[in-house]
Amino acid sequence: MICRRRCDCCWGRLPLNRRGPGLHLLFGDDAELAPHEKKIFALLKADESTHIDELVERLEGEVSLSEIFAALFELELAGKVRQMPGKNFVKVF
Repeated sequence: MICRRRCDCCWGRLPLNRRGPGLHLLFGDDAELAPHEKKIFALLKADESTHIDELVERLEGEVSLSEIFAALFELELAGKVRQMPGKNFVKVF
């Protein structure tokens, strides 16, 4: 995972004996999410998949279709969401 914060712990500005991934990379950090990503992430569950059509229906008027697809892609790249068969999505711990 790549740290978007460029923090000292992740970008090698600490002595070798104190380097390593930051806690935000190990345990997740919702502060890094864009507002529409936070809305989508809040609707998803870890134990039950949610179809893309349900997300679109629930966010109608708040987030455009292209923003939903882009946010899901970003969340998937960040390892926070997994796409299941049939355009279903689940949270990843």
